[in-house]
Amino acid sequence: MKVISMITRSVLAVSCLILLVGSSLTGSVFAAECKDPEALTYAAMSQERAPVVAKRVAPLLDYIAKMTGKKVEFYQTTSYAAQIEAMLGGFAELADFGPFAYVLATEKSPNIEVFATYTVKEMPEHFVPGGPKYVGILVSKKGSKFSSIEKIKGAVAGFPDPGSTSGWLVPSVLFTKKVGASLESYFGKIVFTGSHDANILGVLEGRIDVGFTWDSAPFRLWKRGEMGKPADDLNVLWVSPDIPLDPYSYPKDLCPELKEKIKKAFLTWHEQPESKDFFEAIGGTKFVEMKDADYDVIRDLYEAKKKLKE
Repeated sequence: MKVISMITRSVLAVSCLILLVGSSLTGSVFAAECKDPEALTYAAMSQERAPVVAKRVAPLLDYIAKMTGKKVEFYQTTSYAAQIEAMLGGFAELADFGPFAYVLATEKSPNIEVFATYTVKEMPEHFVPGGPKYVGILVSKKGSKFSSIEKIKGAVAGFPDPGSTSGWLVPSVLFTKKVGASLESYFGKIVFTGSHDANILGVLEGRIDVGFTWDSAPFRLWKRGEMGKPADDLNVLWVSPDIPLDPYSYPKDLCPELKEKIKKAFLTWHEQPESKDFFEAIGGTKFVEMKDADYDVIRDLYEAKKKLKE
């Protein structure tokens, strides 16, 4: 697995923009041709630090390389927007979008197709319900004065990214319904911290009062020894309804045989001995097949959010 360095990102961003412009001009000419690139690039969003993600996915990407006969490169983006543009611009052939980022990407282009997500173990002690789903949670530091929804009005609230499902879309629609006010009016200050890890650590270190995140984020920090047991360190003040887990996606216009090889690699990954550390790190069990319609619930939330602005 090759890791694409931070230094090249600005160049890659420009390249993606050029490709986007070019595709708009020539897309009709090549629409009937499937793509079979010599190498595949996997674009991940930096909800965790890049070295952590790169190390965890390296065995998986090596397995994809083995199953497809392609080189597989790793590229960590700095935002969901950059991840979307990497896929739309033809720079990346694989991406583990967040559900909301996937909906935004498919709204921009019909050429993106989900093929899988993963399932997680049920771990109530870590706030994780289990299955191919997760929940958004609002947390505060144990022992702080921010111990209930009523006590956080006017607090400093952290959000990972405007493209986050659990960390922005869901709170914008469902938490605001719970409190009867917009996020901007309910909280004293809103801060985008850049990642779920940064959000949780910001709460624990007192840089923000409360933070919206997803259920497995505290578990992953605990597994890496970066915080205590989630139930010992955090209050959970609010829990969202179930959300489908991250849609692993590729362009629809990849050649069918290549898409089938990629999908098979993911769906058989749990059978490989080297997958053990990968799944233990995320509390997962295996990858399962997903369809675009599985994310219609996110589209409904997005439509509801649009109406809030009208």
